[in-house]
Amino acid sequence: MRRFLLPLGLVAWLFSPFMAQARPALPDPPRSVIGVRKNGLTLDRALALATQRSPLLSAARHQVAATAGAVTQAGLLRNPVFSTLVEDTRGDTRTSTASIDVPLEVGGQRAARIGAASAGRRLAEAELLQASVDLKASVTAAFFQILVAQERLTLATDSAALATRAADAVGRRVAAGKVSPVDETRARVDEDNASLEVAEAEAGLETARQALAASWGAGELRFAAVDGAPSVLAGQLEVTRQRALLDLEKTRRIPDVTTVGVKRDNELGRTQAVIGLSGFACSPTCSGPRTS
Repeated sequence: MRRFLLPLGLVAWLFSPFMAQARPALPDPPRSVIGVRKNGLTLDRALALATQRSPLLSAARHQVAATAGAVTQAGLLRNPVFSTLVEDTRGDTRTSTASIDVPLEVGGQRAARIGAASAGRRLAEAELLQASVDLKASVTAAFFQILVAQERLTLATDSAALATRAADAVGRRVAAGKVSPVDETRARVDEDNASLEVAEAEAGLETARQALAASWGAGELRFAAVDGAPSVLAGQLEVTRQRALLDLEKTRRIPDVTTVGVKRDNELGRTQAVIGLSGFACSPTCSGPRTS
């Protein structure tokens, strides 16, 4: 009986959760790709804010509403006029007349008035559409200007840090007497120029952010940065996907267990565990894994 329990125990151990936990797990995508940065502003959100809060677009909407009211007013009938007439100041010869004058428009005056008001409404709607298109174009341009300014600031900051490390290294070589002090002076000048580029990049980024915030009439900035464009995000996700596929292919170098069982040889009088492993061998004509 013990001869059968030992192979069966080996089979149970191979398929236990402990063996499953030993398999390597795929790495999580980087936070910069799947997450949104704190106080980050997307292009869709910027367009929505500009559409809702833009002073120019709001004025165009009110103009459309005003012209719609003018069309309604033009379609109404003219108000009747009540009038009275008293002739002579003497009481015994005085005559008094009361009348209600109802204007009857002839010659198509009412239709012409409605047509003029309708033309004004269509003009206001066209101006609203043009203002909306111009606003979206300006917001999109300002958004991408911020993206460029952010990347420029990142590059300038990295360059300044590199210039600082290079200047420090040259300073140590000067102290050791290996190079001339002129080289250190030149390195410090490069460091100052890099710091100046950082300041210019920061100023350019602040200007771009103010221009974007002005599109929806914001008096103060409520976002720290803008998130990448959809095409950039798609590229980052594609890189993450390719890395995940690479990690998946690396895990396939470990052969899989395909057959686990017990073999009883009555002639030899013993019981044996049977374990089958599968791998793959590539040849010029194969396109995928081959079991062996």
